Amino acid sequence: MRRLNEGSLVQLGQGAKQRRIWTAETDRTSAVAESIAQDKELTKNLLRAGGIPVPEGRLVSDADDAWQAAEEIGPPVVVKPREMATTPAACSPV
Repeated sequence: MRRLNEGSLVQLGQGAKQRRIWTAETDRTSAVAESIAQDKELTKNLLRAGGIPVPEGRLVSDADDAWQAAEEIGPPVVVKPREMATTPAACSPV
């Protein structure tokens, strides 16, 4: 493994067999896959449709709605933005 920058860009292997990985994406990640993954609700629905278990959750509109959702779902609860590839500011537990 070779780190290519100060962040999370790394190279695995060398030459024609090398792969580059940045956060959760590789040099083979398609633009469509990236767009789907950035929408957490769409991703969750697609995984569920494919028979893959996903945690319970729902979209909320404001802090009061988030609190109500947390009470309905029960702990532990993680609060994340709907659209973001990664979630550096996720809050847990509530």
